[in-house]
Amino acid sequence: MRFSASAGRCPVIAIIGGGFCGTLTAVQLLRRAEPGTRILLIERSGDFGPGVAYSTRDDRHVLNVPAARMSAFSAEPLDLVDWAGVEPDAYVPRRVYGEYLRASLAGAAARSAARLERVTGEVVRARPARGAIELVLADGGHIACDRAVLAVGSLPAAPVCELPDDPRVIRDPWGELVGEGDEAAPRADTATTLVIGSGPTAVDVALTLCGSSPRARVIAVSRHGRLPFAHRAGLRRPLPAPALPAGPLQLSELEHRIRTHVARVDAGGGDWRDAIDGLRPLLPDLWRRLPLSDRRRFLRERLRTWEVRRHRLAPAAAASVRVLRVQGRLTVLAGGVERIRARRGGIEVRLHDGRSLAAARVVTCTGAGLAVAATPDPLVRGLLADGHAWADPLGLGLRATRPARCSTRPGAATSASGCWGRCAAGSCGSRPRCRSCAIRPWPSPTASARRSPRPLPSPSRSRREASRLSNRHNDRVRISAKVDYAMRALVELAASGDGSPVTAERLADAQGIPQKFLQNILLELRRAGIVASHRGPDGGHALAKPADKITVADVIRAVDGPLGSVAGRAPEDMEYQGSTMRLRDTWVAVRASVRGVLEGITLDDIASDHLPDSIGRLLDGSDAWVRR
Repeated sequence: MRFSASAGRCPVIAIIGGGFCGTLTAVQLLRRAEPGTRILLIERSGDFGPGVAYSTRDDRHVLNVPAARMSAFSAEPLDLVDWAGVEPDAYVPRRVYGEYLRASLAGAAARSAARLERVTGEVVRARPARGAIELVLADGGHIACDRAVLAVGSLPAAPVCELPDDPRVIRDPWGELVGEGDEAAPRADTATTLVIGSGPTAVDVALTLCGSSPRARVIAVSRHGRLPFAHRAGLRRPLPAPALPAGPLQLSELEHRIRTHVARVDAGGGDWRDAIDGLRPLLPDLWRRLPLSDRRRFLRERLRTWEVRRHRLAPAAAASVRVLRVQGRLTVLAGGVERIRARRGGIEVRLHDGRSLAAARVVTCTGAGLAVAATPDPLVRGLLADGHAWADPLGLGLRATRPARCSTRPGAATSASGCWGRCAAGSCGSRPRCRSCAIRPWPSPTASARRSPRPLPSPSRSRREASRLSNRHNDRVRISAKVDYAMRALVELAASGDGSPVTAERLADAQGIPQKFLQNILLELRRAGIVASHRGPDGGHALAKPADKITVADVIRAVDGPLGSVAGRAPEDMEYQGSTMRLRDTWVAVRASVRGVLEGITLDDIASDHLPDSIGRLLDGSDAWVRR
């Protein structure tokens, strides 16, 4: 198969990738192209329009943006609403949105003076050829074009560890599991599925499996153990972004301004979601204004905190997730995966903290890849190797100019190509604004409203060591294992939301706490009036008072005694003489400082991931995260 470039004034434009971005690129070009222009839409699957994201047949998978904000055309914001016959605030199934993309492409092609040609095939190479671009297909075919657009979608994620070659280890949930809808029921039955990741794809897997079988169970494991937040119901209006200085920005300054803005919105009775959504138009510019070191720091320390707020779940999906968690059918654990082994009776997953989990199958849902150089895509690899494209300094994608033209290495021949989507992630952003066809990528995540807290350390010591640590006096600024376990259990109760009792077994399982040790801790918390215990078949443990009324200091006092003791004694009771007289004042001042932090943070602050501004300023200190 060979296509030739046009020798006349009307170009041949090849779009590599027929998913969301490629389809909308074709739609916009069909609307604007001169008569006679040939537009080649090349897609290896042969399914033009939906791409991976909108190919699912499971209607439990809905858009995470209201229909009024998902039109294919920025000048016609209600186009999807009118086409689907839904309310503007509806979150339509992604299957329906895939059909909408197909219909938009067909309609644009029928009305255009240009000619759309759908080509089923995989482009594996692109190179300059006598003033044009030659595309080489996997089947040996060649396509010559005057312009090429890369719309190849997200990079595949690198595996968290070596994956065994076993059919029970599912590497592509969209191709092997999620897209099947109720056809996944025979696989779900009563089995436990372990999902690596806790983002939107992991939620889709859980909804499919648990919805297909009433006895299926899912365990989601991720480094931070956090699910995406939920949208508020209704079509909400983003709030104006805060005033920001011109010129270069520092991440710490940007975060402080955003935190202050969110705090003001909260204090005025608003919602932080509307404040975050108001930042969206500024994201490309803010990302470019950050120094490279701050961008790296953001990706390393803040990315997940941003993602769970920016990419939120539809209200109905979030409600389904809450029900599954209350039923004990969905468990979310924090931890890194060290090893996966296939056994005769199932799959064994070992975490970095020593915990071992067993499941009937494992599904990897770790999101998009963040290393373009490691991509298995032969086209992108070839562009990098031949010097026709250059990885951005962060390694996230291809270096692109502001209009998303691929940058080449110094001295390399340039080609008339543009890169959209994740290909341009590092230079300008992580996804294009395809609706406008302006080839203006939108950004990789920019500064989050709050610093991502470090994951709570998981127990790796023996029970004897944990008990020894918990019984030692607070003779230095140290958090005992007992306090750590108590806080984990209480935050888990606070995060459950509805106040229903939770058994000690479920708490221990969710946080990796030795159950016998946890029972003793819960007894002390009950005596302190922090936890209430309920008997009966639906019994368990719940918070005895609202989460925003329980501080970290309350918990430490309940399980470890008074704050800031010196060798087991209150600092004001210490006696000194001569030159050491002011030591007592020093220890009292230390206690007051510790109180200022621990009495200022509540369980609700931690469970909602919204720490007070005063704590945020401490975390922003240059040496706050340095151990010494």
